[in-house]
Amino acid sequence: MNELGLITMAINYHTREEALRSRNEELWVTARSTPDIIISGPEQLTSAHFTAALADEKFYNRICGMGIDEVHLMSSWGSNFRKDYQQLRVP
Repeated sequence: MNELGLITMAINYHTREEALRSRNEELWVTARSTPDIIISGPEQLTSAHFTAALADEKFYNRICGMGIDEVHLMSSWGSNFRKDYQQLRVP
């Protein structure tokens, strides 16, 4: 992605905590205008910051797709592994 000139951003519990602690930066606010690609953990889908980003017209109009880390393993991990994945409604 970097070789193609795309700006990527990983947003999960750890990257958000690090950005807040080291730079006083909320990644979902930065994500509204900066990255071309966001790779997110499933726990972010229920966060207030993700909801606020979706309500932001500029961010919403930029979205053309979303990827959720490790979602392809849902069925093999079982329904009790991470409840955050269950909200994705993947068969």
